[in-house]
Amino acid sequence: MLRAVKGLRGLATYLTRNALENGSLTDGARMANTDTSYSSLDAFRAVARPIMWTIFVFSMAVNALMLTAPLYMLQVYDRVLGSRSEETLLALSILVLFLMTMMGVLDYLRGRVSARVGAQLQDGLDARVFSAELKRARQSGQTQTGLQDLEAVQRFMASPVFLSLFDLPWTPLFLAAIFVFHP
Repeated sequence: MLRAVKGLRGLATYLTRNALENGSLTDGARMANTDTSYSSLDAFRAVARPIMWTIFVFSMAVNALMLTAPLYMLQVYDRVLGSRSEETLLALSILVLFLMTMMGVLDYLRGRVSARVGAQLQDGLDARVFSAELKRARQSGQTQTGLQDLEAVQRFMASPVFLSLFDLPWTPLFLAAIFVFHP
């Protein structure tokens, strides 16, 4: 299990490094040094858009795999209990175990990718927010919370709440499936 987790971390790192090398993901220094007509946030949006689509595709697969357990129970009650076939039960159980493992792997990967996007956002905007905070503190003399706010945004992007926004479009589909399966 530990080997699988290390492998997933390596895959997430590889995906991010590959995106950096291809130019689809920029590091913080390049985002911070953009000109005034093209802000750091706009640069981040342009870079993060394909990654957000990747997270959406992972979410689509995870939500499709969420139907594994209900469909497994339907098949057990329909095929296994009626025929008392242990071979069918074993085959279905192995298939469900594999599908649930894949759901966990994909959910882990989308969480890691989301956390990396949040870290890239914080890294890219850190210098700009810090300099604006210093400038404003000199003018007003009050303490500023810009860096704390930026860190809160980064934590939000790494949280399950952010990923639930990608799961939200699937709610009507699941409600429709419940309506179809209900007698």
